[in-house]
Amino acid sequence: MFCATNIVNIFTLQTKLMDNKFTIKERMLQLAKFKNLTMEDFCNKIDMSYANFKGEAKKRPINSNTVVKLFTTFPDINLKWLLIGEGAMIEASHVSEHKTTNPTESQELISYLKEKLKQKEEALQNCYREIGRLEGRLEGDKKERKAG
Repeated sequence: MFCATNIVNIFTLQTKLMDNKFTIKERMLQLAKFKNLTMEDFCNKIDMSYANFKGEAKKRPINSNTVVKLFTTFPDINLKWLLIGEGAMIEASHVSEHKTTNPTESQELISYLKEKLKQKEEALQNCYREIGRLEGRLEGDKKERKAG
């Protein structure tokens, strides 16, 4: 049996590994997946359109009414996780309510998390390459100033 404690631990680990770089809307999508809701159902429950989760709209912040609607609809979510990406997705007092015996759902969640982790690792590698390039350029500029 793959229980919610393991899922919550995965989300906690993921949050630490990602250095809290997920947006609130990305965490909302994770919540929908965790709750086994279609995007249509999830959006209906929180009075939002799926368009808010696509393209440039995905980068825009949510308003306080949405936070209130999320918390009243899903009172088990950890607001600290939702807002700043710290801690577990589900409040510890509610973990026992979330159990799944469906290995397919667990595997889908794990696959989703692995893909997100891969994307973030690739972005991090790009940042390291850019830092290296900029450090090289800075070093060249320093040598040029000394010589000139």
